[in-house]
Amino acid sequence: MFTRIDTSGPEARLCLYGALDATAARTLCERVAVVADAPRGDVLLDLSGVHGIDDAGLRALAFLARRLAARRQRLRLVGISGPLMAPLRDVGLADPAASAEAMPPMVAAPRRRRASLMH
Repeated sequence: MFTRIDTSGPEARLCLYGALDATAARTLCERVAVVADAPRGDVLLDLSGVHGIDDAGLRALAFLARRLAARRQRLRLVGISGPLMAPLRDVGLADPAASAEAMPPMVAAPRRRRASLMH
């Protein structure tokens, strides 16, 4: 996974590319932690370049959403492609009513995970 970080606007924007797997999830958490520690608004993750996500990636996104919420910040996900929509929807990180083609920027509010995703 590769990330590009833009902190020039009112919110930090991270553009992700590649697969969001266990290795990438660790890197993502480290980079978001650095950005979140700066005094600014929300953190926006652009997932338009992500072609796959596994359980570790889903756990990382849910963790980041909770961590930012505790700091009164939001994790916003944009650019969610078709293959990512179902797993993100399953863990409460994507709006089930939104289509993959017209996904508006949204606030990630993770729900409790199913037991099968906790492994």
